[in-house]
Amino acid sequence: MPKYKSLFCIIVVSTQMLSGCELTREEQHGLMLSKYSPGRSSMLVKNTNQPAQSLHFYSEQLIRQLLITANSLDTKKNLAVGTFIPVNHLDGNLLPQTDTFGQQLQESLQTFATQAGLRVVEIKTTQQIHLSDYQDRMLSRTVEELDESLNIGYFLTGTFSQQQDGMMINARIIDTDTKQILAAATDLIPADAIWHAGKIQQTNNRLSRGSY
Repeated sequence: MPKYKSLFCIIVVSTQMLSGCELTREEQHGLMLSKYSPGRSSMLVKNTNQPAQSLHFYSEQLIRQLLITANSLDTKKNLAVGTFIPVNHLDGNLLPQTDTFGQQLQESLQTFATQAGLRVVEIKTTQQIHLSDYQDRMLSRTVEELDESLNIGYFLTGTFSQQQDGMMINARIIDTDTKQILAAATDLIPADAIWHAGKIQQTNNRLSRGSY
């Protein structure tokens, strides 16, 4: 009997050790959030030396909000980051002066989401490397050059609207299967974080960028 009792104890202990090595979905999410806990040093804020007025600073704040509000985010699922577009131009016909801003915001959020531990995929990756005399191109916006078999679990996308003193950003993470919004964030990015202060003009209570 003592021999069987010892064997039982070994099995129980081994099972507990194995279960402790596998993180649950909630534990993975908690580990991801630990990088952004107010009481701990943030790699993204303190080590990048980004000034408080930069677009990167506000992009990091948006990612922070998204992670804090995230509901049941599975870190094993692929996430694609889309271009942010004007709230009144959802058809994709962007205004010329805001086109670059939406793309810059997309690139910054993609960087910080990757650094936060999310499984970000680059949807603009070409199936082949396109070589020329002066460049080696691996990204494209031409549908025929892209991989259509990407398994995307989440979209990180959003809109922006022009305010008197900047851009109001609304970001969200959407489950591609259920279309449920799992996380949401909003912030006002000041005009001087988007364009150099000396290049900003105000006409009819609307912001515009002067010529260089």
